[in-house]
Amino acid sequence: MERAVVEPVAPSERPLALCAEDDPRAWRMIAEELARHGLTPVWCPTIEAAKRALRARPSLMLIDLGLPDGDGLEVLRELHRRWPEVPGVIVTVDDRPERVVAALHQGACGYLLKEDLGLRLPSVIEEALMGALPLSARAADAVRRQLQWGDSEASAAASLTAVEIDLLSGLALGLSYEQCALRGGVTINTVRSHVRTVYRKLEVTSKTEAVLTALRLGLIRSY
Repeated sequence: MERAVVEPVAPSERPLALCAEDDPRAWRMIAEELARHGLTPVWCPTIEAAKRALRARPSLMLIDLGLPDGDGLEVLRELHRRWPEVPGVIVTVDDRPERVVAALHQGACGYLLKEDLGLRLPSVIEEALMGALPLSARAADAVRRQLQWGDSEASAAASLTAVEIDLLSGLALGLSYEQCALRGGVTINTVRSHVRTVYRKLEVTSKTEAVLTALRLGLIRSY
């Protein structure tokens, strides 16, 4: 069983900063920067370790989406359930727009791509602690695209069936067409047919656009 690990890089009386991250190299970089900001880093390499660590109130939490035992958004939800006032920043390699939007809908206060760790990490920590919304450039682009869409989508969305909305929910979870077919008890050709219908109704051309539109209109929940 994985345990949250407090690194001896800062005095224990300093505020805690939790890091849900399974890559030791990324963790070392993050831990050093957290210590420079006067925080005691606590390593949580799994979702279960993070949930145990959240019994104590942190001042900040950094969360990877791809953890060994599941989706890091589960950690974000647990953070906000226990300590809704504590900022949680996503730190990940996942740059898919639907994941950015889903994280922000779940209450993330920032979204940092790991390719930007070396350059942006110090400012991201500072901005998060001050209540700002630090975003990597591509994450910010995803948010801007979502805000540019018009309300005309709402009338198109109203024509979606329950089956089509359930399919969108599966796509938002990252399920493949094959997995959606198994989940719905239909053939993969039926799934493809539903997808084409959804694209036509929402006037989109990709899975990413369809999921983001559904999230924006409240047709599906964010994960």
